[in-house]
Amino acid sequence: MQVIEFEQNPYLKGLEHFDDIFNAIVYKKVVKVEYKGYKHDVTQIMELSPSYLKQYNNRWYLLAYNHKYKALSHLALDRIIDIKEVKIKYLESEIDFTEYFDDVVGVTIDKESEPIEILLEFSNEQWKYINSKPLHGSQKVIEEKKDTTIISLEVQINFELERLIFSFGSNVEVLSPPSLITTMLDRANEVVDVYS
Repeated sequence: MQVIEFEQNPYLKGLEHFDDIFNAIVYKKVVKVEYKGYKHDVTQIMELSPSYLKQYNNRWYLLAYNHKYKALSHLALDRIIDIKEVKIKYLESEIDFTEYFDDVVGVTIDKESEPIEILLEFSNEQWKYINSKPLHGSQKVIEEKKDTTIISLEVQINFELERLIFSFGSNVEVLSPPSLITTMLDRANEVVDVYS
């Protein structure tokens, strides 16, 4: 008799590569990955020293040192077509992954961007949910009003944050920064256009 179930997507592609990637991380093996990103028409071949696996929003991501670009690459496992071990020197990452994602929601990090204060005003009905499941570790209550609650987050603005905020629909209003207000307004107008 089953008594517990974790959220997962059994139809998610790429999970067949999980064990190979996990073992490459543990045993410090370099892999050659055939990868087709969402925005690319052709596949890319990359030699990688895998460093870290992260799950976000029911999707797994590989963070690995890319030997060609000499930088960290983020790859969604469901976009990996093939993976093979290669016999070249593994390059150890110096990144502390316990802190690497501290300033973001999700997995997209812009090394050039600093975290900034985001102010969000939630309906009190939505706030009950947000209060029990914070959006980020930096979440703080700024002001509690009769019908709404204003909170702050100290994070980078990225696609995942925008998507998360947008998921709350009319139960949230972005108060600052102005650039994020403009982005959310543009997204809302695009949705209106689809249904007009």
